[in-house]
Amino acid sequence: MPSLFKMPIETLKGVGKRKAELFGKLGVDSVGALLRLYPRTYEDWSKPYTIAEAPQNAVCCVRAEIESAQPPARIRGGMMILKLVVCDGYDRMTVTFFNQKYLYDKLRDGGEFLFYGVVKKNTYSYEMSSPTVSETKKEGIHPVYPQTAGLSTKQIEAAMQQANTVNFGDNNPTFVIFVSDGNPTFRNTRGNYNNLDYNQTYYNNYGIYGTGSESNSTTVERCYDHAVDDARILATKVGANNFYTIGAYGSVDRMRSLTTEAGAPAGNYFSATNTTELQQALASILEDIQTAGIGAASINDPTTTDVVVSSDVTAHLLKVDEGSFQYYRNGVVWPDAPRASLDANGNVVWDLSSVGVLENGVTYTVDFDVWPTQETYDMIADLDNGVLDYETDVPDAEKEYLIKDGNSYTLRTNKDYPTVTYTDTRTDDGPQTIQYTNPSPVPTSVSEMGVAKVWMNDLDDRGATEYPDGFDMDVTRDGVVFDTVTVKP
Repeated sequence: MPSLFKMPIETLKGVGKRKAELFGKLGVDSVGALLRLYPRTYEDWSKPYTIAEAPQNAVCCVRAEIESAQPPARIRGGMMILKLVVCDGYDRMTVTFFNQKYLYDKLRDGGEFLFYGVVKKNTYSYEMSSPTVSETKKEGIHPVYPQTAGLSTKQIEAAMQQANTVNFGDNNPTFVIFVSDGNPTFRNTRGNYNNLDYNQTYYNNYGIYGTGSESNSTTVERCYDHAVDDARILATKVGANNFYTIGAYGSVDRMRSLTTEAGAPAGNYFSATNTTELQQALASILEDIQTAGIGAASINDPTTTDVVVSSDVTAHLLKVDEGSFQYYRNGVVWPDAPRASLDANGNVVWDLSSVGVLENGVTYTVDFDVWPTQETYDMIADLDNGVLDYETDVPDAEKEYLIKDGNSYTLRTNKDYPTVTYTDTRTDDGPQTIQYTNPSPVPTSVSEMGVAKVWMNDLDDRGATEYPDGFDMDVTRDGVVFDTVTVKP
């Protein structure tokens, strides 16, 4: 999986150079950093009030329909003012905007909207000044992000929504983070209980059971039992290690036990008694998620550099050029790659554990040069010259790698299948080892070379007299007698 922290913020649609500079003032230079830009507070748009029920002199959300919109007018000091009259079917309220002329085009045709601001009641009327306005489908909990001049919460939220939909084109797993600010006091199902526990108002409006009060131990126990069942199903679906819980702010002693009863590790529970701890918990979980994937990877390539023939004999059939290692990522030279090495047993080892989690869709490659040793060429020469017989003189341990193919020979460069060992942190399987395809044996060739020794002696004929039948000479190879030839005068 590509790191979100390596994806520039400009990757997101609508974030150009200028907006990227503004994000930079908030310390956001990547998609990952954006996802770690936590809201400084939240606005509750989830339960809109009617005009008459709205709390006075307190910020709240009101749902109402626009009855009329006066064209923007300039007042003292050059300020533009826009006034609306809205109605919720029972009461009317005057809504005033300052220096927001653009809103007129959006609101003049009427329709139902949400208005978030402070409602003030005068003797005979209601008023709201400079609220935030949104379509009714925007009901819910709205985050309010840290801002800088030229970059609004709305723009940050739009970028955040895009960041949350980044598609890596892979099948990476789903992670669940369950956050609760209190013990469970409501449930969707009645359960097999004779004595029902429910708040009549909530039951009539939402069809849910429970009293909504943590002081009612029966409610908490029943709602918790129902929550455990659902948590188990969810944890099983996404994988127990991918199920996280956060107990935030309120009384959340049940949250810790819910984590383990769902099958998740106890360490997947985080306690947060304030905003800072909540942010730290989310950051810790995100770090876990970011490091999920294929890691601790190591490649082992057992070459035929050393082949044990017997307890005291080792054949050296292949030469590995340790200075030839080249490293690539998706075919591109990788200059800062971890270095491969040749161990004492002739294995080429490439340990990628220092890289951490490998990126999805990236092919990691190491190339190196090998060739048959002089020992191998000498054996082939002896076979071609009839000095050795392949069937009777070549040890079976060497026949496995030096293969006769008609009148020629090929050399296997691997003693066994190369392997990759890795750990997939998205599963509970632990370290895994897989084999990959052995390269084909490489062909070898030995050239025949004729050597003649001519003795030129025009001044002395004693050779013919004293050695009428000639004399023997030893031919050595690497200091060892290889052959004896007779030289005749």
